Amino acid sequence: MQQLDGLPEMAAQEAGETAEYIRRLVDGAPPLTEEQRARLAGLLAPAGDSRRTAAHRRAYVAGGGQRAA
Repeated sequence: MQQLDGLPEMAAQEAGETAEYIRRLVDGAPPLTEEQRARLAGLLAPAGDSRRTAAHRRAYVAGGGQRAA
């Protein structure tokens, strides 16, 4: 059976490279619109949080009554 020496170090290095890639990707993206911010806030709010319902309602109205995919 092959030895797995160094595997944790390799995994940590790959995780660091992935985190750096994601950081560059996010930093290079344009800022979110108000509608996107409201929708994201609604998605990330805890269940039962009134902000979730309000954010979804604002996003729905701002989208002309169309549900976003």
